[in-house]
Amino acid sequence: MKIVVSSLPKDMQSTCVQSRKVKLSDFMDPVTIKLAKAGHRAMCHYVATTEAFPLPVHKEELSWTYLVKGAEEKEEMITNLEVVEKDLLLKSQFIDYVRA
Repeated sequence: MKIVVSSLPKDMQSTCVQSRKVKLSDFMDPVTIKLAKAGHRAMCHYVATTEAFPLPVHKEELSWTYLVKGAEEKEEMITNLEVVEKDLLLKSQFIDYVRA
């Protein structure tokens, strides 16, 4: 959804893109849901114990690292993680979910 800010003069108008928050219900496969939960849990543990306010510029790197750590629990999650890594859209959804 695009929103044009029209209260500004014509030459200063900007277009903003509203992003939708990724929810657990966006993932269809039960293994994918487990993977998302495990990654989110690992990220929450990191934030609670190590770095309470990680910099936003490290969002993708940290989220992916803790998604991988969360997947270490089971072989099926590792297999699913390999599939996610190849699909850029799905990978970005996972990163957004894990970070949230």
